[in-house]
This record gives sequence, structure tokens and C-alpha cells, in this order.
Amino acid sequence: MPYSHHSHSGQFCKHATGSLEDVVKEALNQGFEIYGLTEHAPRYRARDLYPEEVMSPPSRMVVMN
Repeated sequence: MPYSHHSHSGQFCKHATGSLEDVVKEALNQGFEIYGLTEHAPRYRARDLYPEEVMSPPSRMVVMN
């Protein structure tokens, strides 16, 4: 039984790929019975950003409504 307790989607994390829905669907397709998504909370201070996020234009950052 495959499992994961630390996965991300590209929808909420710039060092991952795929929408949240796509990531969950792929986990189900691969037979995961336990799958923990640990998306990153929004960070606003430059020192808290990952290197690839520091240079990202604001338009690439996800805005939640």
C-alpha cells in the first residue's frame, strides 16, 4: 500500500507541479490509500520565500479568494 505524508500541488507551491485536483487524481490512480497534502501557508516576508519564489513576478503567486 503506497502512502505519502508530504506532498504538494503546483497550485499552491512554486516548487511542485500540477493542480491540486490533478495531484489527488494521480494519487488515486496510483492506488494511494493514505495521501497527506501539506501545502505551504502564504508567506509575505522575502526571507521566508524559496529561492525560485524570490524572483517570481507577483502575477505568478496564487491569490486565494
